[in-house]
Amino acid sequence: MHTTGESGAPRRAEGETPILGGGDHATLAATEVFVAHRNLLFTVAYEMLGSGADADDVLQETWLRWVGVDAAHIDDPRAYLVRITTGRRSTGCVR
Repeated sequence: MHTTGESGAPRRAEGETPILGGGDHATLAATEVFVAHRNLLFTVAYEMLGSGADADDVLQETWLRWVGVDAAHIDDPRAYLVRITTGRRSTGCVR
């Protein structure tokens, strides 16, 4: 049960799992995998593009593609995420 604290922010009951965006189990699992590899993905995008802002844009596109994938069919999530990050659609023109 969620209640509201003095600041108006939702407050969790003790032992309750935090809700990341209020998504379903698949979205939460996708979020955990993405967050676990985010630093690697940022580094890959930054090395390709040379800009933190552009790397962040690529990570946003990568997340949107990743959350739409059926993870049950992915053998290696890390490799798949790197592949999305380095894909042509994500990086546009490389410098």
